[in-house]
Amino acid sequence: MSKNQVCPWCDTEIVWDEEIGPEENCPHCLNPLGDYRTVNVELDTDGEEETVRPDADLSFSGGQPERKAPEIQRSRTPLVVPDQDYVIKDQAKMRYEETVERYLESQDEVPECVQCREFMLYAGDRTVHGSEFRPFVPDGADEPFLQTPFVLRTFVCPSCFHVSFSLSDEDRLRVINNRW
Repeated sequence: MSKNQVCPWCDTEIVWDEEIGPEENCPHCLNPLGDYRTVNVELDTDGEEETVRPDADLSFSGGQPERKAPEIQRSRTPLVVPDQDYVIKDQAKMRYEETVERYLESQDEVPECVQCREFMLYAGDRTVHGSEFRPFVPDGADEPFLQTPFVLRTFVCPSCFHVSFSLSDEDRLRVINNRW
């Protein structure tokens, strides 16, 4: 008689031979198999037809015999309490997500991250002066497209932490009015 076991993690039936013995880890998801959340099922596979043992508890409905589920023996494994560090990290993540939501609700401009398509948070402004920026002047042009000083609006993605910049509204107008 072979014994069957159901993995509590991936719900895969694991068949093992009495000579080899039970599996210690699930061959499908590689999670440990043990007394915790593990159900062992014994099947009688001698005959093709399903036979009902004389001691089986049967009830009848509509003329068809039905088996009642056998009582499951409760293991004496102590209740597993979640790791305290995990709980703290989960609470910190929830606070972070709530803070991100508040920031997004207060923003006038909410660009999407080019990396992961999440909405980005406005982090602040950065003024760029002449020594930090070397403007490009194309052939045939008298002056560069963008001149210092200018202000960059800084956005940070709360998911992948990609940083993005855009010109401030005032500098956008200055570029448009000076060039066209």
